[in-house]
Amino acid sequence: MFFAAVVRQIKWPFFPQAYINRGDVLLRLNRSEEAQTVYEQALSVDPSNPDLYYNLGVVHIERGRPQQALAHFDRALELDPDHVQALMNSAILMQESGRADLRPAAYRRLFRADELAPGNDRVSSMGFKIE
Repeated sequence: MFFAAVVRQIKWPFFPQAYINRGDVLLRLNRSEEAQTVYEQALSVDPSNPDLYYNLGVVHIERGRPQQALAHFDRALELDPDHVQALMNSAILMQESGRADLRPAAYRRLFRADELAPGNDRVSSMGFKIE
């Protein structure tokens, strides 16, 4: 009885990873708007979590908002400069933007991702030779 009362008092904010997991499931179910809401709720609890910003970036990609996605990936990288997934996805967005001024940053991010995860298939599939 005591345990059940304690469990009822514990709210989601004590478990930011639960928000992340729920958002991931919603994203896989193509429910990106709901996933965005869940990730944003998690940010109110854990605003320094780079994975949340990365996940919001993925949501914005799914919703066709590349500039917002890049902003979230950049924030994830401010919090964790070695976040391999944010490095990769931001580099891809930079390349896909067609903006020549972003190419140097895209290459630096690809090089860093390759340093952190050598032999990454995603780097190879982009057609860049990183040495």
